[in-house]
Amino acid sequence: MHLRKHLAILGLILVLTTLIYARVSTAYFCGYDDFLEIQRANFVDRLDPVKVFTTTHFDSFKYRPFNRGANLITYLIDPNEATPFRVRDLFFHEVSICAVYCLGMLLFGSWQVAAVAALLFSIHPLANQVVVAAVFGNAEANALFLLTLVLFFLSLKRSSMPLLCLSLVCGAVSVYVYESSIVVPGLMAGWWALEYLFSKRQPPRRFVVVFVLLGGVLFGSYLIVRRHFNSGGHTPIYGPKVFVKGAMEYAVALLLPVDFVLAHDWLQTPFPSEVMPDEMRTAVFVAAAAGVVLIVIVFFQRRRITALLARAGPAELLFLLLGILLSLSPFLVFTDHVSETYVYLPAAFYCLLLARLLTFIPSRGVLMALVAVLVVLFASATWDRNQRVYACGSTARRLLSNLPLADWKQGEFHVSVAKSLDTVTPAHYGVYNHSGLDTIAAGEPHINEYGLRALEAAAQLLTGNPGIHINIYNPEELAARCGDQAHGLCYWVHPDATVSEWKP
Repeated sequence: MHLRKHLAILGLILVLTTLIYARVSTAYFCGYDDFLEIQRANFVDRLDPVKVFTTTHFDSFKYRPFNRGANLITYLIDPNEATPFRVRDLFFHEVSICAVYCLGMLLFGSWQVAAVAALLFSIHPLANQVVVAAVFGNAEANALFLLTLVLFFLSLKRSSMPLLCLSLVCGAVSVYVYESSIVVPGLMAGWWALEYLFSKRQPPRRFVVVFVLLGGVLFGSYLIVRRHFNSGGHTPIYGPKVFVKGAMEYAVALLLPVDFVLAHDWLQTPFPSEVMPDEMRTAVFVAAAAGVVLIVIVFFQRRRITALLARAGPAELLFLLLGILLSLSPFLVFTDHVSETYVYLPAAFYCLLLARLLTFIPSRGVLMALVAVLVVLFASATWDRNQRVYACGSTARRLLSNLPLADWKQGEFHVSVAKSLDTVTPAHYGVYNHSGLDTIAAGEPHINEYGLRALEAAAQLLTGNPGIHINIYNPEELAARCGDQAHGLCYWVHPDATVSEWKP
């Protein structure tokens, strides 16, 4: 197939992606992460850029200097505006889409597989949060991760040592952006192991030597530097129970064709965080029953399935499964919660896997219809999520504009706020569907320490005054504390983000 046709297919996919994300790319910041990150960029990194490289991520065990540096540069493009961050993230998402297309061609040699995989991934709702969560930096790291694999496979195909070296450098840069990319050399080595297992092909010895030596230096240096600058935060390791629970939740999220947020809006189903224990047990029972049925089908159709997998490329399919597992493994081992932020790469590998299996549907009409259904479901879900983020950003901007920030530009201010008594907090999921005070400081007071600091960070940023101190209380606490006229400034924040001063 001519290069021009590949570029035309990719161009159409990128145009669709840009159209779906165009409006949300103009949204204001939404969520406490945004305001805390840009506060650090303005009041710390802008004044002392060396700290970008010499301190860890908010004094934790995480070390992300290139992520932090990128946020500083992006912030300086247009201070206190989210558009540069959102355009940056969309750009790197589109780089990832191109990388998925290239991987489809390199692994399977089929433009149909590459096109379907890239199309589904471009609008996949599980890739959405990385694109619309402005300051996370995962989009850059994930794009570099996928580009590392593209360069790696090209180096093998062309027997090019420079490309192998470039792939290792690209992977190491990805690690310095986001530490979970440390698994990429394991995935590269996994491909060599699979090739030997299925075809007895061994990589050239010089490739192995360079991979071990250069890879050891590049990826090992990150671990050494991270340890040197770690201020004492230790890396937590969670047990098998957390691992298994997280793996099951991620598997369900990947396999379900209907997105959680879309189902909530269309069918009023609960978000995963709202599922009651009885409902969860029912869901587990249904999933277990479906698993048993699937096992029975596989047993009786094992010969046909084995033949199908042999035609599909067992090494390639296992590589994609390994990619899903390895890219999730840091989060399953070192975090005690699941997050859509962590499932971007698994979604990319899953779309490649799904696209390859779909090509074995014998009827071209059925195949096209199924792909069309998936495109409609994915695009609808991503559009719905983007509308929520846009609304969330609009509410956050309105809230900040309703605070009397013009009066707080100089001096020391002690401010107390609370949700108004008439507030009914709607259900929200991830960075979506916040209202009022929750757009900036989601969660209950005294529970989410980051949320407590976020409104203060936002006010300091917009005034340039680090002397603003804001406490967030429950409505009852605000009324009790503000009864004393000497307490300071007190405000109610209403669901529509209007603000009213507390009156005794």
